[in-house]
Amino acid sequence: MKPVIEVAEKIVNNLDKLPAKKPKLPLGMQSFIKLIGGDFIYVDKTGFIKKLINSGLTYFFLSRPRRFGKSLLVSTMKEVFSGNRQLFKGLDIYEKIDWQTYPVIFLDFTLIAENESISVDDALAGEVDKIAGKYSLPVTPGNHKNKFRMLIENLYEREKKRVVVLIDEYDKFIIDHITDEKQRKKNRRDLKDFFSVLKGLDEYLRFVFITGVSRFTQISIFSDLNNLIDLTFDPDYAAAAGYTEAELLEHFYFFIHEFAKKNNYTFDHLLTLIRKWYNGYSWDSFTRIYNPFSILKLFSDYRFADHWFATGTPTFLIETIRQRKTKIQDLDNIVVKRSRLENMEVSRLDLIPLLFQTGYLTITRKIKTGAAGEEFLLGYPNKDVRYSFLNHLLEDFSEENRGVIDRISAALKENRVADALESMKGVFAGVPYDHFDHKKESSYHALVHVIFYLILDNIGSEIHTNLGKIDSVIETDDYIYIFEFKMEDARSALDQIYEKKYYEKYEPKGKEIVLIGSAFSTENRNIGDWLIEPLNKGSSK
Repeated sequence: MKPVIEVAEKIVNNLDKLPAKKPKLPLGMQSFIKLIGGDFIYVDKTGFIKKLINSGLTYFFLSRPRRFGKSLLVSTMKEVFSGNRQLFKGLDIYEKIDWQTYPVIFLDFTLIAENESISVDDALAGEVDKIAGKYSLPVTPGNHKNKFRMLIENLYEREKKRVVVLIDEYDKFIIDHITDEKQRKKNRRDLKDFFSVLKGLDEYLRFVFITGVSRFTQISIFSDLNNLIDLTFDPDYAAAAGYTEAELLEHFYFFIHEFAKKNNYTFDHLLTLIRKWYNGYSWDSFTRIYNPFSILKLFSDYRFADHWFATGTPTFLIETIRQRKTKIQDLDNIVVKRSRLENMEVSRLDLIPLLFQTGYLTITRKIKTGAAGEEFLLGYPNKDVRYSFLNHLLEDFSEENRGVIDRISAALKENRVADALESMKGVFAGVPYDHFDHKKESSYHALVHVIFYLILDNIGSEIHTNLGKIDSVIETDDYIYIFEFKMEDARSALDQIYEKKYYEKYEPKGKEIVLIGSAFSTENRNIGDWLIEPLNKGSSK
């Protein structure tokens, strides 16, 4: 993989040599053979497949959020193991493996799960029968477990070669019923029976690769296959799905150049915006990954938007946050052990690993490594996720619409602080009574936390929050606002800013500094009064 700096220099130095023909974007495309045959852009991930094949090992699992390229990766493996070498000319794998043709069992659970009127065991049994028919094998009687076992054994006997099993989105039947405990448990039992077949057929299997969003420990692939290699946190496979910045620059330079030209951006400014919106995912704390669907939508529409988030509203996550009375400020900058992220019980869903595995949180850095295990700091990966997720929370907890954030942001850009606070009062006023504990200061802080983060994303400037309280600083092009919120007493809030000299570190910037002390009113369940002072007015205190 080429270094980012090398690729960037190549692009900048060759902007006058852009291809005359616009490259084709593989938006929504998950079939490798269709992508290659249609001459679409392909970001070469075959080096990772080569490494897995040449390892000589058999059982692998990879977890990534939805729309992250897992399906294309599995489709590519299917063509490799089918011996279709001609499709890979010019790609990393072409000269680097012993090309052979294997019998392949390919199960895409997103397609199998489409008809909800059919039970999991019947759906899997029907899919196994289809694959048997494709290989002209007799249909085996019995349940889905027996059919799967006999399909592998019959393929091995007929082809005289070990079998390759590729399973995409194994957890689809669980994710789709995440809020229906009865159905979820039944589906788990059916999947456990199905996957248990793999443990006893090692001599018949050449390669098994399974993808999913989450690692549910009570499924037999994790509880029974003790030789399963989980690649999720492996640094060597951190970029197996999604785009690195070097890949973004190498394969999409035409679109970056055209986008910049259309909007009169400099190359560096546009790249900074793309990073802010769509980069930031990591599973090893070092390699940063762009969501591929977001990038393809960005260059298809030439418009920054919440492309990934918009493809699936996390209704069950919002409901879980509400039911567990989770503090919204506790959903960012979370220290967590790797062991907690790796495993999740279907019967007892843990919110933080669920947010991580579904892509709403990611690893921002590694805290420590040692005998007790690794610890990571989790946070929102990028603006696409943070802004959209918090907006979704705001709309769920308050009847106020999205326009309020625009109004607050505009007011702060123009130093109309009182107008901004009045708009914030409108948000509090729209919170249903049962969503908000008006006697607890933490409830007010939680909502202020959401509002301020949304202002940050809207203004595109800097915000600083001290741990443990909402001492917040918002910086625009011309102003720096320092906020302190307290229960019932705006004067003590403002005095605290002076006493602790929160403003000192910002004075060298030369911008006008405005201090705001504000009080929460338990009687009105809202922001009460406030005091606003430019720093030079009250600096003698």
